[in-house]
Amino acid sequence: MKSKIRFFFEVNEESYYILYNINMAYVLYRIDNINPLMFSQVASWGAFDNKLGMKIIKEIEEFALKEFEKLQNGF
Repeated sequence: MKSKIRFFFEVNEESYYILYNINMAYVLYRIDNINPLMFSQVASWGAFDNKLGMKIIKEIEEFALKEFEKLQNGF
């Protein structure tokens, strides 16, 4: 099970979003605060195993911190 994570900025809402994809299931998160990192689930499509919940959150946290570090350092 390989997950794909996408990071993007929505111009109209001026918010960062993360789209998490694993095995045809998707979860969309909005970044509410950068420091400290806080995010909320906006929507989800598909079925997830409950055991994956904490793994997904951990992956999202690590990914978001790396992406914001890239933004601060100019890639």
